[in-house]
Amino acid sequence: MVNFFIRIQDRKRKTIAKLESTLSKVVNFSNRKNSVVELTCSQCYESTTDLYRCLDCIGSWVVCEGCLHSNHSHPHLHVIEKWMNGTFIGYQCEKSVWCSMKHKHFANKYIKDLVVIDDKGRQHLRTIEFCTCEEEPVTLIDFDLWPSSPMYPKIAFHFDLLRWLNGLMLESHVSAKSFCEALTARLPKQQKKYTSKEEKEIYKVLMEETIHQFRHFCYKMDFCERFDGLDDGCSCPACYQTDTPFYYLDADFQLVRKTSSGKSWLDPKHSENFFVQQDKVDDFFFFL
Repeated sequence: MVNFFIRIQDRKRKTIAKLESTLSKVVNFSNRKNSVVELTCSQCYESTTDLYRCLDCIGSWVVCEGCLHSNHSHPHLHVIEKWMNGTFIGYQCEKSVWCSMKHKHFANKYIKDLVVIDDKGRQHLRTIEFCTCEEEPVTLIDFDLWPSSPMYPKIAFHFDLLRWLNGLMLESHVSAKSFCEALTARLPKQQKKYTSKEEKEIYKVLMEETIHQFRHFCYKMDFCERFDGLDDGCSCPACYQTDTPFYYLDADFQLVRKTSSGKSWLDPKHSENFFVQQDKVDDFFFFL
C-alpha cells in the first residue's frame, strides 16, 4: 500500500515538472509569435513593411495588405492588427458594405452603420445594406444577427453570443449583468479598445426585452408550433404523453404579493403551457 502511494507521488512530481518545462516553452513561443522577424508576407512571400495579422483566423499568419483583403473579402467580425513600431496595434480595415443577396435586384436600398456584438462580446462598427421592402430586423437575421430593437436598431448581437447567454441562464443561473462583466474580463487588455466607435453598454440593451425575445425565438425554432402533433416543449421526455396534467402549488402562501416591481407589458409567452393564469388560480381558491 505504501509503495502504491509512493508511485502516485512520483508520477505527480514528474507531471508537475513536465508542465513547468512545457509552460516555459509555450511562453517563449508565444513571445516569438507576437513579433515579426522577417518583413515578408507569409502567404505571397512579398517583402513589405506593412504587415497584418488576424486574431480570428487559425494560425494568425502575418500577411501583406493585399492578402489580408483577399482573405477577408466576405462579411466578417474578425479583429485585425498591424505591425507598427515593433509591436502589433489594433487596425481598422476599410469598411465594406454587408449586402444581402435578397436585395440584389431591388432599387430602394440604403446603408446604415450598426454596432455589432460578435460571439466573443467584442464590438464592431459595420455598414449594412437594407431595403425599404423589408424591415431592418428581418435583414439582420440573414447575417445571424439579432436586433436590439424591432424598429431602427442601432445595435445587433450575434446569435452565438445570445445562445451562450441563454444556456448559462438556464443551466448555471448566470445573470445578464454577470455575463456582461465576464465578457469584459475575458478579453486581453490589448483588445479592450478595438472598437471604432464609443463602446455601448450592452447590459442595458439586453434587459430591454432583447434577450427575452431571443429566448422565445429559440423556443419557436426548436419547437415548430405551426405543425400539429409535434412536441411543443411540454411533453414528457420519456413517453411524449401529456394526457394527464400535473399541478404544482407554491407553498409560500404567507408571502405578500408586491406590485412595486412593475407590470409586464406583454402577455405570457408560454400561456397555459407551464403556468396557470393568475385569475384562474384566484377563482380556484375562491370556490374551495
